[in-house]
Amino acid sequence: MLLALIPSLTSFSNYGYLNSEIVPVHNSNLTLAYTSHAPINIASNSDFETQSWPGEGISTDPYLISGLNITSSSPVCILIANTTSYFTISDCWFSSQESTWGLGIITIENVIHGLVEDNIFAAGYIAISVEDSSSCYFVGNTIGTSMMGFLAYNLNDSEFSENIQTSESMGYAVHIEDGNNLIIRANFFQDCAYEGIGLTSCTDCLLEDNVISGADLHLGQYGFAIRDSRQCTLIRNNITNCGTGIEITNGVLHTISDNYIHLCFGGVMLRGNDTVINDNDIRSTGYCVSLRESFRSIVQSNELQSTTMGNGIEVDGGGNSNIAENNLNQHDSGVRIQGTTNLRVSNNNFSNCFAAVLLEENAFTGLEDGPPIDCKIIDNNFGNSGIRFSISDPAYMDHEITGNLVNGRQFAYLYEVTNMDLDGRDFGRIILVSCEDVSITGGSLEELLVMFSSNCEISGVSIVNRTEGIYVRYSNQIVIGYSEIVGNDVGVRLEWSNFCLVIRTTVYNNGHGILLDSSPNSTIYDCDIHDNEYGMVLIGAHQSYIESNQIYRNTQGIYLLRTEESYIGNNDVLDNYEIGLLLNRGSRFNRIIANSFGWNSVNAMCSGFDNVWDDGVKAGNKWSDLGGAIVYVIDEDDMDRFPSLLGDENTTTTLPVSTNNGTNIVAEPEIVAIVVGAVTGFTLLGLIAIAVRFGWRKKSV
Repeated sequence: MLLALIPSLTSFSNYGYLNSEIVPVHNSNLTLAYTSHAPINIASNSDFETQSWPGEGISTDPYLISGLNITSSSPVCILIANTTSYFTISDCWFSSQESTWGLGIITIENVIHGLVEDNIFAAGYIAISVEDSSSCYFVGNTIGTSMMGFLAYNLNDSEFSENIQTSESMGYAVHIEDGNNLIIRANFFQDCAYEGIGLTSCTDCLLEDNVISGADLHLGQYGFAIRDSRQCTLIRNNITNCGTGIEITNGVLHTISDNYIHLCFGGVMLRGNDTVINDNDIRSTGYCVSLRESFRSIVQSNELQSTTMGNGIEVDGGGNSNIAENNLNQHDSGVRIQGTTNLRVSNNNFSNCFAAVLLEENAFTGLEDGPPIDCKIIDNNFGNSGIRFSISDPAYMDHEITGNLVNGRQFAYLYEVTNMDLDGRDFGRIILVSCEDVSITGGSLEELLVMFSSNCEISGVSIVNRTEGIYVRYSNQIVIGYSEIVGNDVGVRLEWSNFCLVIRTTVYNNGHGILLDSSPNSTIYDCDIHDNEYGMVLIGAHQSYIESNQIYRNTQGIYLLRTEESYIGNNDVLDNYEIGLLLNRGSRFNRIIANSFGWNSVNAMCSGFDNVWDDGVKAGNKWSDLGGAIVYVIDEDDMDRFPSLLGDENTTTTLPVSTNNGTNIVAEPEIVAIVVGAVTGFTLLGLIAIAVRFGWRKKSV
């Protein structure tokens, strides 16, 4: 009990006024007169009468303690315990010098019917401390204490409202444990170092219209922290500059509605169940809403924005929750989904997100890894973004993804589809997962992703100004042809794939034109690759064929890293601003024959070993800087023994510039003439088979 914690109360023995001294105290622009008084100790109803406090102790005429100035060297200025009479403490001025946890300047224990209003707590450790009490009201006080404004244990049917902090900072504004049916309304607390308003093991509490700001933002700092509680409502609160705006831990049936949460690292962290988070305005630097192992919760109709491209809504574990009708703007991932089951994401609007939805299997630190299962992503407006996956097993990519739009066009998600011809002009973005024998023809797309698929064909598409143009992962025998890929971070990316082919595709103004990453046995044939940062990069793309391409005006033309036994032949590598062809130390046993290297800043560099630059008989490469040399020396370990001089740059045939608009694309007649989208009886795969059967076109050397 708090009484046991209070130091000797002998200093409380004189309950009369101290020399009847009148002390003027300035409060804002108002000068009030207070009467100096010794600390007060009331231990029963009768003490109100014996100490001559005015009033009858009833609701219409409570005992009144008012207009006093109490300055104490101990933590407590007024102690009231074991009373049921109505009383009011108002318009007093308090200052306390000592700090003892659990004791407030006003300390109340085992009390019913108390009112503490319009007082000034000028200095001290804890302003008000309450234990085992009910039907008490704490209204309109001005609080200048350093550690805490209000501390309560086992408080019921009470209210803490319209109180204002005046101290420069405070550790904890409000902390309540084991409370029931409480109202915390319209309080103002600023620069809270650890916690604004905290409830633990509380039920049926209303927290509304409070203003809370943090101090020196850090992750262990909370605007509101609701722990092990039930059925609390947080509405219309203003929370700024906190590590986490609102954190709910191990509770159920809460409502978080219409709050303004800005300039926090995290907006709302929910580690409980059956909670509604709706109509909030949240702008954060980390995440806006996070559901951690939460079941049956709803996140609806919120305005969510990241100020530094964090995540909008994070879902880790749990299940059967619903994310609907939110506006998500400027996020790395609008909705990040990991380890949850039967999550529904519907009717949300996304804008300026790197990914509208990310599904992944890797959990944050301290959480269990695992992919999401049986999710429904339906009827969303993805804006100019889409869906991304970080999942290693295609069995966990079986979700219902339908009815979504990308810039007003359909988003196509195909899972385990076989033998389908798809007209790309009908879609904004297309994702194939575990598909076989699917053909995509034509269209100006936002994105095209192929994963865990085989024997698929992409022809006549155009992708402009995206992060990824065409992205192929964990797939085999994918053919990309007669397409135009412009202005993307990566134009065409093949990753962890085998036996893929890119033919007669124009790739320009990208960061990476074509990137082969851990994709052996790939073929890049007769492509027009120009004005990229990197024209073509091969990383671990062993036994690949780079043949008959035009590679020009890139910063770097062709770059091989850790690539072995590949063939680079019949390519025109011209006018690249730094290096035409570069092989790093890990690139070995490659054959570079019958290419034209001309007018690059450096035509070729090689730090690898055992690479071959001629056929060993009579044919090497053409070099613009050969001069009169008989042998072209790349370095002491690399040389072309049968070089020839490349003609004058001004008389060299001008390389073609594509005018493909991504729809009707005409192939050159040397293989066969077609108009993509108007072909009957042949597919691009069929045409490639014919070309392979009769051999690639070879240039004379």
